[in-house]
This record gives sequence, structure tokens and C-alpha cells, in this order.
Amino acid sequence: MAAASAHPKRINSQLMVLAWLAMAAAAAAAAVTLFFPDLLYVGRPKPSSYWIRHLRSSQPLKRQRAIEALTERGAAVVPDLVQLLDEDPPFVRGSAVQALGRIGVDTASAVQAVGRTLHDRMPYVRLEAAYALKRLGAASAPALPDLIQALTDTDPSPSIRLLAADALEQIGAPAVPSLIGAIRSGDDDLAMPAAQIMARIGRGATDQLETIEPLIHQEPETVRTSVFETLSKIGGPAVGGLIRALADEDPSIRVHAARALLDIGPGARAAIPALVERLKDPTDDTRAQVAYALAHVGVDDGAIAALVEMAENSQSDLAAHAATYALMRTGPQGGQALITLLGSTNYEARLQAAALLGDVRAQARDAVPDLRKIAQDEDDPIRLWAAISLLRLGEDPSELIPIFVAGLSHAEARGRSGAIDALKTIGTAARDAAPALKELIERESNPSIRGEAYRVLEKIDPDIAREVRPSNETGPVGNGPPVMPRSTQETANAGGEKE
Repeated sequence: MAAASAHPKRINSQLMVLAWLAMAAAAAAAAVTLFFPDLLYVGRPKPSSYWIRHLRSSQPLKRQRAIEALTERGAAVVPDLVQLLDEDPPFVRGSAVQALGRIGVDTASAVQAVGRTLHDRMPYVRLEAAYALKRLGAASAPALPDLIQALTDTDPSPSIRLLAADALEQIGAPAVPSLIGAIRSGDDDLAMPAAQIMARIGRGATDQLETIEPLIHQEPETVRTSVFETLSKIGGPAVGGLIRALADEDPSIRVHAARALLDIGPGARAAIPALVERLKDPTDDTRAQVAYALAHVGVDDGAIAALVEMAENSQSDLAAHAATYALMRTGPQGGQALITLLGSTNYEARLQAAALLGDVRAQARDAVPDLRKIAQDEDDPIRLWAAISLLRLGEDPSELIPIFVAGLSHAEARGRSGAIDALKTIGTAARDAAPALKELIERESNPSIRGEAYRVLEKIDPDIAREVRPSNETGPVGNGPPVMPRSTQETANAGGEKE
């Protein structure tokens, strides 16, 4: 009896031990899961839930590994990642949106969720959202409203705004209506970047042409400039509206329209009659821009006659140059017109014609006798320009060097600069001009011209150049005026002389 009663007690004890062992094993498993989760997946793949947990890790390296792993999982984990976009702390949202950007999302709701993250309170989360939407390219269209709003992001870094702009450009035509709305918003900080993006989309905005055309009156000027750039990139379909803009009462609109037609080029030949009519515009800037446009769009017989009349009657150096430049580009008829202008009573028209004939080549051979006659007349104010054209046309430089030496004392900065450039073209054969170049360097107040003269002097007579300044210094010996270095000479314009 005693043995029988002891048997159940042993069984109970064994059961208690087994229960205790089971509890210990469960506790150990829980501890491993809690403190050493990686041990649970030794030798087998980790599920997506494992990597989602790692996105919440405070350790950047773990988060980065999770992003890479989830990227490989693809679309299957997108819903889980979208849910994390509302979680704290911020690095969880940043990691989730980065993973979404790498995976790519193919549903409008997911794209919109990423778009909303563009307005996160943390700048680096907004930055990750902007990167993600840029990676999506045209597929980011469902986030259009958020991308438009991001153009005015207040973060000091421009990265978010630039990335949003890139995404909008990649969306292309579908983004144009939203961009037009931003341009019309009255918010300059929004309108300016929106107009620039629309210009980058260019031809892709063609379907919205009727809506874009009225924007040419939009302020500020930077917006207006971008609108006209858009029209020029649209090209042929926009020519009709640009022709109408040539007659606008606002001179700046007329100038913009002419520039846009210039950019379109021969595809805007339908605008030639309107451009010719506008050569009579009351403002010099408009007439000049119209002439430049004709130079690139093309001309007819009426245009050539009108350009000659404009050059003859112009009171503006800019307008005279534009008219003669257009003639120079129009072929044989334009070349003959430039020869005719050599006899003009308008000083600037004669000067420009003489200077440009050297670029007409074939037609200008007929002008050589007239150019020689002008160059030989010491009292003719355009003899220097005639000599420069003769040099370009291959005439004997030895006969022209004295004219260029005299040109170093020309009253206008552009004259002195032209003479220096001619001596540079001649090279060492112009060594006799070295003393005159040295004198110019010592008296010249325009640093750009001094720089040009010194470099030519170094080329044609290094010995005299060393008298002006040591070869290892940037300034002249003594108290002479300094010479601007090469890197800055283009921006220097001392003295305010006519160039």
C-alpha cells in the first residue's frame, strides 16, 4: 500500500518538473526573442515583419539594412511601409519613405501618402519624401498638389524645392494645369518656380497653349520671361499668339515676343510681315530685338528694304547694329545692302556696315575697293573698321598696321579694343606696333583694355612687355595702372565708355 501511494507522488513531482522546464524554455525563448532576435532566424530567411521592426530601431545601421532588405521584398511590403508614415519618432517615417522611394509605389493612395510626407514637421523626412517622388518620376502625378506646395518649402536648404521641381518636370504635361494655377495664385514665391518648371516642360505644355498665352501679362517679370520661354519651346503652334503679342501696348511684351520668335527661328516665318511692321516701333529696344529676330527667322525683299531704312534713320547704336547684323545674316542681298550703307550719312550705320562686311566673305569681295578707299582716308571716322574688315578678308596686313596703331588712340573703347584684336591677329609681324601698345597700357584707364593690350604685347614683343611689368607679377612696375587678370577682364568695365 505504501509503495502504491508513493507512485502517484513521483508522477506529480515529475509533472511539476516538466512544467517548470517548459516554463523555463518559454521564458528563454521569450528572452532570446526580446534580446537576441537574430538567433531565431539562423539558417532561415527573415520575414518582412522582422525588417519592419528594424525600421523602428534607433541604430542607423540596422535601419539601413532593413531598408535594403525591404527593397528586395518589393510591392508586397508597401502597405506596411505606408502605415509607418504616421509613426513617431521621425526617423521611422524617414526610413519608411526612403524604402518606398526605392521600391517604387504603383497605387495612387500610396503615392499620395508619400506626397503628404512632404509637409512633415521634420526637414529630413520632407527631404526623403522629395527624393522618393523624384525617383518615381511621372508616376508621382497623384502627389501633384503636394509637389506644387513644396515649391515654397521654408527649409533654408533649397534641396526639397529643387527635388520637387525635378519631379514636376518628369510628370510633364499632366503637371501643366497645376503649374498654371500656381502661376495665377498671386503668390510670387510660388509663381516664379512654377513658371520656370513649365518652361522646362516646354513642348509638353502644347495642349495648354490657349491657357498659357494670357499669362504673358503675368507679374513679376521673371514669371513673364518663363512664360515666353515656354511659348518659344512650344514652337510653331505658338507663333500666332506671339504675332499678336508683337502688337501689345506694353513695350516689354513686344520685346519678349520678338525674342521668342528669334528662338523659334525659321519655324516662325509666318511672323515675318508682323516683324517687318514692328521695325517702325517707337522704342529702340523693340526695333533692335525685332531686327535680331528677323536675322534668325528669315527675311523677304520687304524686310531687307526695311532693315536698310532702319539702319539709315536710327538714332540708337543698338538699333543700327541690330539692323546691320540682320542684313549680314541674310545672304547676298544683305551683303549688297551693307555695301550700300558704306555711303550712308549715319555714322553708326556706316561703322557697323564696315565692321560686318568682313564677316560676309563672298559678297564682301565686291566691297574691297570701297573699304580700301575708306581705310586710306585719314579723316574718315570709320577707317579703323574698314581696315579690320579688310584684314578679315585677307588683305595685306602690312598696309593696315599703321591704321591699327592709330586706332590704339581711338576715342571709343570699342575702337581701341578692335585695334588691339587686329594686332593680335597679325601676330609678330606687327612688332612695329609694340611701342604704341606700351604707351596704351601706361595711359589706359579701362582695365579690360589694358589686359588685352598687355597680352598682345607679350605675344609680339616680349622684351618691351617686360619693361611694362615683370613677367611674374600681376601689376605693372612703378605706379602704373594694374592689368586685370584673364579671369576677370570680361566683367571689368571701368570708365563707362561706349563699347
